[in-house]
Amino acid sequence: MMSSLRNGVRLVRRVSTPAAAFGSGYGFCCVQGREETAPQLLAATALGSWAGLTRSLRLLAASLPDSAMWPRERLSEVESRELRVLVTAAAECVERGLDSAPLHRVALRRLCEEAEADPKGLAVQGLGPEGEGGGLPELAAHLDGAASALPPSGGAAASDLILGLAAALHALVVAGGPSWQQVC
Repeated sequence: MMSSLRNGVRLVRRVSTPAAAFGSGYGFCCVQGREETAPQLLAATALGSWAGLTRSLRLLAASLPDSAMWPRERLSEVESRELRVLVTAAAECVERGLDSAPLHRVALRRLCEEAEADPKGLAVQGLGPEGEGGGLPELAAHLDGAASALPPSGGAAASDLILGLAAALHALVVAGGPSWQQVC
């Protein structure tokens, strides 16, 4: 057993330097062909990682047994802060000059997904002022901000975003009830 562990460690040591060099070179070539700078791409990647992590934690919470109260409470706290952290991080990136189309696409896609899935859920309620709940007007404002920050583009990716935005806005109007439906 120890010899197989030793062989595994040796293999990782031998492969790690060439793999890191290849990854760096590939990343450098990829960045050269894009309009975004490396820091902008890193910011978009970090935002996408946050969205993926929180989505994974939500799936974990759904798979926990009902008797696991403490982990469920902690994971519900994360869920209630999910979108607030997402929009705050996106706003920080914009303030620091790290805004880019991929960053706004990640934010818009995640906001749309949440609006469609559960417009009255914990994540949307976390967008509202502390203690008030709700969050629908704030979600609508953030959807508007993220959509208007995107540069005009065409293609399949743009139509997917537009369809997602339309579905999210429909879900908001339905969740808002008669008062939202009269205004719209």
